[in-house]
Amino acid sequence: MDNRKLAILLGSAAVLLLVLGLLLMPGKSEKSQRTGKNASAINGNKAESDYSARSGSNGRRSDSSDYRVSSASSGRSSSASRGSSAGYSSGRESEELVPKRTYTEKEMQELRRKREELRKEMYDRKLKWLQEKVNDESLSAKSRYRYRLKMIDGFRKGNDAFNKGDYVDALKEYMKGLKDPDGNEETKFMCLMQMRMTAKMLKDYDLYLELLKQQSQMIEEHNLQVFGIEKGKSGWPLYESRRRYIMAIKEPDGIDKAVDEIMKDNFFLDKKDREEIREKFINDMEEFKKDFESTRELLTTGEET
Repeated sequence: MDNRKLAILLGSAAVLLLVLGLLLMPGKSEKSQRTGKNASAINGNKAESDYSARSGSNGRRSDSSDYRVSSASSGRSSSASRGSSAGYSSGRESEELVPKRTYTEKEMQELRRKREELRKEMYDRKLKWLQEKVNDESLSAKSRYRYRLKMIDGFRKGNDAFNKGDYVDALKEYMKGLKDPDGNEETKFMCLMQMRMTAKMLKDYDLYLELLKQQSQMIEEHNLQVFGIEKGKSGWPLYESRRRYIMAIKEPDGIDKAVDEIMKDNFFLDKKDREEIREKFINDMEEFKKDFESTRELLTTGEET
């Protein structure tokens, strides 16, 4: 029995030694080291390739890498990753290229206020410059008059309305020009001149005659040398002739009334001259009427009717 136990112990020891020998063999150790090194190298190359995929050729991170997802570092499929990245990038770029800005009502009011302030500042600056020109005695009287006329808002706005065909509004603006504190007799005379033209565009004989009367009164009271008109009664003959034409046009017996006035004012005329005077007056009246009635068509179409 002792011999059998001894043999079993010896056999077990031999098997144990054999197993230990196999575990401690040099070849296996080197192979394990090589395997470890290769695994490390593979992991290093993989890490480098992952960085290269996110970087430019010079090793710096590219702008588009912010929106890329590496397939090596994500568990998602590559196709899903690309679709998600492309969609996000497109949306972001669209928002940046077309920025949207909305203003509140308070902000809009502030913008309008600043715009009006700027407009007023520019207008005041222009007005100051024009005033300097008006007071510049080195300039001719006609030049100073033209600068002053530019200071009259009513005249400028009246012309704008006239050119647009808004004749009623034009008259209202010219009326304001007559009362402008920066105006003088010369600018008022020009406003009346434009109002007379507007009355012709409206084919309003009565308004035309009233405006001509006011101009004749101004000529009698003021020296209007800038228009080549001296102070005196030179405006009244034109007014009287136009008054008679309009009376003859509007009243059934207006022609005979006008001829009677002419005969009375010219005492040296004889009764036998009446028919000749009457014929001449009718011709002149028809010429005036044709000019008056066709002014609007002439100015709006460029062709006389």
